[in-house]
Amino acid sequence: MIYTLFVWSVVAAIPVGNYGNERLFREWRPIATVESASPRELNVDDMLAKCAGVARELDIPRERYRCIRTK
Repeated sequence: MIYTLFVWSVVAAIPVGNYGNERLFREWRPIATVESASPRELNVDDMLAKCAGVARELDIPRERYRCIRTK
């Protein structure tokens, strides 16, 4: 089982007007994958916790990431 950690991030910024304002474009981007190390880790809750642990290590706020099963 493989889960992918996605983050909500800025992918482009375009200057607007003469006042230094920017128009930001955001989207979900994959940044890490988490695989089960053993057959007993095939539990969905364990895999989600493992993926969330990676996000915590990277200091990503909860509202800016998602863990999605990709395989």
